[in-house]
Amino acid sequence: MCGSRWPKAWPEDRVRRLTGYVFGALDLWLATHDPSETVLVHGACADSPDAIAARWAEHRGVRSVPFPVTAEDWARLGRRAGPERNERMAAFCATGVDVSVVAFYDGASRGTADMLGLAEARGWRPIVLYPEILRAR
Repeated sequence: MCGSRWPKAWPEDRVRRLTGYVFGALDLWLATHDPSETVLVHGACADSPDAIAARWAEHRGVRSVPFPVTAEDWARLGRRAGPERNERMAAFCATGVDVSVVAFYDGASRGTADMLGLAEARGWRPIVLYPEILRAR
């Protein structure tokens, strides 16, 4: 799962609307999958759909595996920290049997675009959703 971040100053009502969107979309996806065999892999970014999806997984009893970028990662790798994390996420997912990539994309995020490229390079067909709430900054 990957998603474009929102501005830090977003009002709470916009976060709630996006939360409803993410929960709804992931519920639709989960309806065709076995929750006991599902693992949600995400980038653990607090101001993005990743955080919402982690809460969704907790509420639905789905195992969640975060791949955060730490302050040390940013200091050591600079701008490569995000893409390096995405590589780790993709490598972890490649160990799975039935891989689905769901992206909540604003159409501009370099990080989400990078993750989508990694998925496509591995032959996975990502599900890309473009929530209007993310594009309306």
